[in-house]
Amino acid sequence: MIMTDLTAEPQHDTNPWSRCCMWIVRCCGRAAASRGQEYLSKESGQGVLGVRKYFFFIKENVSSNWKDLSFHLGFNTADEDNISGRNRDDKDRCMDMLKEWKKKKGDAATIEVLTEALSEAGLQSVVDGLKNKFTDIVT
Repeated sequence: MIMTDLTAEPQHDTNPWSRCCMWIVRCCGRAAASRGQEYLSKESGQGVLGVRKYFFFIKENVSSNWKDLSFHLGFNTADEDNISGRNRDDKDRCMDMLKEWKKKKGDAATIEVLTEALSEAGLQSVVDGLKNKFTDIVT
């Protein structure tokens, strides 16, 4: 499929990039594909990245306190040991833990749940930083 104009109907082609663009159009809508930006989904009101868009900020600001956060997100010691064993430093461990949490909780993994866990873990400064950096957070 050849995508010269993302608002036009595609022509057939075997180019993998064109197929990828069409997949984005089918799954996300033409506006998301043409802007190349996050769009709002009808179901959740969160963008394509959803809660994941906050993960980088969190891992940069939580890092060595990741186990405190993991406890409040429902992880146990065995989970933490597995995460520790497959990552080289605390920032990587924190990011891995956040991804595992999202994978386990699915749509229940929201910014509201995450900010509550951060606050309970004594990481209110991270919550405040999130609210300052991301104006879409309403808690």
